[in-house]
Amino acid sequence: MATSTTAARAKELTKSYPVGPGRVIAIREVSFDIERGKFTSLFGPSGSGKTPLVNCLSGLEPASSGEAWIGDHQVTALSEKELTRLRRHSVGVAFRYPILVPTLTVEENLLLPLSIAGRNPDPAWFKGLVTAAELTNLLPSPAGELPASLQQRVSVARAIIARPELVVADEPTGNLASTPARGLIKFLRRCVEEFGLTVLLATHDPVIAAAADRSLLLFDGQLAGDEESPSAHRLAARLAELSRIR
Repeated sequence: MATSTTAARAKELTKSYPVGPGRVIAIREVSFDIERGKFTSLFGPSGSGKTPLVNCLSGLEPASSGEAWIGDHQVTALSEKELTRLRRHSVGVAFRYPILVPTLTVEENLLLPLSIAGRNPDPAWFKGLVTAAELTNLLPSPAGELPASLQQRVSVARAIIARPELVVADEPTGNLASTPARGLIKFLRRCVEEFGLTVLLATHDPVIAAAADRSLLLFDGQLAGDEESPSAHRLAARLAELSRIR
């Protein structure tokens, strides 16, 4: 169970998938806490299990065993109806590729999750979020006409619009050039520092990972490191060491 200082928790979380006559283990008995109001990165190479882990933690996939918590909600014990409610109110998820309705405006895309949940936006909160995301002048624009980098920023802002207990961003900079990637990370940092949100960002890039307050290193489906105030050099060196050992 999460505490007042813990926004999310994984306890011996395991996920496997059937392959032929057997099963492949994507993550094995992973345990960690995510501190409330902090920016945490989940760093690891492609195939290390980052996406299955964040999917199980956020309720997008069922875990094979173990527990996942967001706030006081045990994600791994909820029904599908309860998971839907949780995702509407307590967890916001952004993916590698933006998922927007191209014919709707930026403002309409941002407000869509609230509209589906039957909620009205707080005007001051909406203005602050849009300003932090540098989207104010783009609100009337059709989302489908924006470049991919701006569509991604809209997608991330939409994951935040409901002020969730946990914001999960799965490789959101994976298809961005360095400048828009830095801008997106700066936006997430502002959301943590100015709005008190909790962010978990999955990435294979040590530079992106080092922008967080803390970095969890995932390797071959297992937690292989936990570094406060991470540096890109130390993360890359640790990953190289693990690769040599393997």
